Amino acid sequence: MKPGIWRQLRLFVVALILLSANGAFIEATPPLLAQDGSTGFETAETNLEQARAQAAEENPTVLPAVSREFTLHATQYPLFIGVDDTTVPAYQIDVTNSVAITAFVGFQVWGAAYDAVNDKVYFNGGSTLYEWPVGGAVTPLGTITDVTGTQQSMVGLAFYDGMLYATKNIANEAIWAVDPGTLIATVHIDYVDADLDCGGFSADPDTGTFYCTNDDTMPHGAGLVIINPDASVTPVAAYPAGQTDIDGLAVSDDGFAYLVIDEPGSIYVWDFVAGAYATPLNNPWATAEVFSAGAWIPTGVQTPTVTLTKTVGTTPGVCATTNDITVIEGTEVYYCYEVTNTGDVTLNLHDLVDDQLGPIFTGLNYALTPGSSIDTVAAGLSIPAIISVTTVNTATWTAYNAAGPSVTATDSARVIVEPSAVSVTGMRANTSGVWSIALLSAFALGGFVWRRRQR
Repeated sequence: MKPGIWRQLRLFVVALILLSANGAFIEATPPLLAQDGSTGFETAETNLEQARAQAAEENPTVLPAVSREFTLHATQYPLFIGVDDTTVPAYQIDVTNSVAITAFVGFQVWGAAYDAVNDKVYFNGGSTLYEWPVGGAVTPLGTITDVTGTQQSMVGLAFYDGMLYATKNIANEAIWAVDPGTLIATVHIDYVDADLDCGGFSADPDTGTFYCTNDDTMPHGAGLVIINPDASVTPVAAYPAGQTDIDGLAVSDDGFAYLVIDEPGSIYVWDFVAGAYATPLNNPWATAEVFSAGAWIPTGVQTPTVTLTKTVGTTPGVCATTNDITVIEGTEVYYCYEVTNTGDVTLNLHDLVDDQLGPIFTGLNYALTPGSSIDTVAAGLSIPAIISVTTVNTATWTAYNAAGPSVTATDSARVIVEPSAVSVTGMRANTSGVWSIALLSAFALGGFVWRRRQR
């Protein structure tokens, strides 16, 4: 929201118009005087968007229970788009030919962002946040609020490094950080309200750079801009000819930005390398709406996986190469556990538990990068056990990040116990059999002598 009483008055007037229309949103609402120090006027579309956001903040959407779900192919249709009409499906787009397939239907989509680690799209309708596991069913997560419990209606979403970010078009206009677990939002980058009107919002999946589609003509010009960490603004590209209001944005991992409008027409494609607009895509909208959103689902979705190798030996301070050994009862053995990151996600936290020895460690902080390994000996741990009976034990290694995901691997080792020469229980011959035979003969002879004395 731009500062000043004029914007409050403008929202009040638009709200009266909406009420008089019994909830039907009037696309032809005339622009009202802004007095915000920038353009002097707001477009009818901006007025309508701000009124919708204000209404959603005061009266959050009732959470739906279920959605229709469809089988999707993220590698072929990486561009996710949606609008704020529950009767219009959200789609995934093949960016090579504009072919669209339905993602789900039944929800308003004001903003959207993709979490690559957990392979899901976050989206919102006003202050209500949802998640959509790609190809699955939509789940409502709850209401976005600030630390005081006040509902916050967002119009754009972005995701980077485990954190959800959002923008507003009413006070306080800023980039907000939204905790995906608690849904509590805090101001992250507080830019000047009057300088930007960010509808579309996205983060570069590789660098985390924040981009927005800015509808304000002053002072930065309407178009694609970067919002820097210090709240300064770097213009990137003016809107295509004829466009003044673009509410959806998706920045890809291969050098493009997709600008999604909320009415029938094009999806505009900005080529960062060429510094120019590429051939636009066709959007699937049949009607004009108020909000639109976009998110990029990378073709190479990250897959976290690990393997575990458990070994056992009799030499301390060494990671043995065997997982099956034979020892005399009472022998002290030493276990070693080696985990390897076989996926493409760095995993920073680790738990290890053995079904016979119990927890080995919990929350071990170690950056296990893709392709790397770490074992317990190298980590400075000695894990001994005195074995008296044949033992098979299974270990489970869990590797994870604080914001997800969590992956596990298991492996087992066996220690076969061979009784000592003086053992009675479970006795059996050693390699030559001499000691066992001698011991049995001694017992037999002793019994014979004892019986003779009894007589």
